[in-house]
Amino acid sequence: MPPGKFAVGTIHRDYNTDNPHALRGIFEGLVQTQAETGCTMLLPLHPRTKKRLQEQGLWELANRCILLDPMGYVDLLSLVSAAAFVVTDSGGLQKEAYYARKRCVVVMPDTGWRELTDTGWNLLAAPEAHSLSARCRQILEPLSMPQNVYGDGQAAQAIVSAVQQILG
Repeated sequence: MPPGKFAVGTIHRDYNTDNPHALRGIFEGLVQTQAETGCTMLLPLHPRTKKRLQEQGLWELANRCILLDPMGYVDLLSLVSAAAFVVTDSGGLQKEAYYARKRCVVVMPDTGWRELTDTGWNLLAAPEAHSLSARCRQILEPLSMPQNVYGDGQAAQAIVSAVQQILG
């Protein structure tokens, strides 16, 4: 699949997978996003998500996306780096997407990475089809990447200077 023509999604949080209404809404939203944006959804499936999709009779709906086996960290980041955007309920992947210069739709009620949502780089979405697809369309709108959200890379130098000042 050509870079930029797909999105990567990971859904594994219990409040999304164990709630039949939420899980259906998420996958309806992902399918709707494919139709509206032309971005194919690639989803490495967490074992819990796969099990819940099967238990809740949502496997056929989910198969309208491209379902992948779980993958390791490096493989997932390689996929993210070639994606148009990311959809996730993973705390870590939200931040990794930023480092990969990819915007992210976060399917959570809130996030520990408020600095990314405060800048508009990441967007929160409810686990409902209309909310998720609207946020995915919005995430494709051009936006300059916020710089130095996590500092300027000079923390070690600042620490050394501070210690030297203390020690005289």
